[in-house]
Amino acid sequence: MKKNKIKILVGMVVLAMIIMVPLSVNATPNTSKIKLRVEGISGNIFYGEVEVVNDGSLTVSEALSYIDEQNAQLSISGIETSYITEINGEVAATFTSAGAVYDGWLYMVNGIEPYTSITDCAINDGDEILLYYGDPYGVGMQNPQMDKTQIGMGKLHFTSNDTTYNENWEPIVTQNPVASATVTWYYGTQGQSISYITDENGYITIDEQYLDAGEHSIQIEKTGTIEAGNKKLPLVLRFAPDYKVEVPVPTGDSTNFSFVLIGAAIAGIAIVAVIKLKRRVAI
Repeated sequence: MKKNKIKILVGMVVLAMIIMVPLSVNATPNTSKIKLRVEGISGNIFYGEVEVVNDGSLTVSEALSYIDEQNAQLSISGIETSYITEINGEVAATFTSAGAVYDGWLYMVNGIEPYTSITDCAINDGDEILLYYGDPYGVGMQNPQMDKTQIGMGKLHFTSNDTTYNENWEPIVTQNPVASATVTWYYGTQGQSISYITDENGYITIDEQYLDAGEHSIQIEKTGTIEAGNKKLPLVLRFAPDYKVEVPVPTGDSTNFSFVLIGAAIAGIAIVAVIKLKRRVAI
């Protein structure tokens, strides 16, 4: 009888330990690392990786609410209504009275604009959230992509896949050049910079003296004529603050080698010609 009581007691202790283990694990919330970038009216407001609580399902609004509470650098209003109305003092509809139509705060996740609100958009560990100010459905706003295949010659090409809608509200995506945008190119060890304006086809050509081999920071911006106070409505989405372009090492050695081969070929032809000439004289 005593043995049975001991077995029952041991069983109860083991059961209690089994129950307590998952409870103790769940008591510590899981976290996810999210990269957040906030592009305001006139410049970047925030850019960095943040750690947020994730209890198994995480949405953009939940992540932003947590970041807003924990980070003193950011103040975000309107999260609870799924419509962000203000970030760090930059208020939606700032340019409406000046001619903008739908200017305000929008968002992307991993470079794509979701078709859901921030409350319904689920995100995962490692995802990137971008909040930006613009009027893409009114005045228009481009998201530049850069073709750098000709950077060895100093050429960069900027285009944007722009979405418009037909009479049935069906999306139509067209690739257009990013024209009349200011591109700032950084060079040298002291962070010097020079600016270029993209032509009608979206090209700039960087002068040779600024094309030293290695990584170069680059930034793009464009504003329209709509103003509010001392601010202008942005017409392109800026690059991330750490966006860089790699300029390759000049291929001077291979060029010299080509000249050597050409010179050798010419010399060979000359030798053959002399030999033939000598044979004719001998005959």
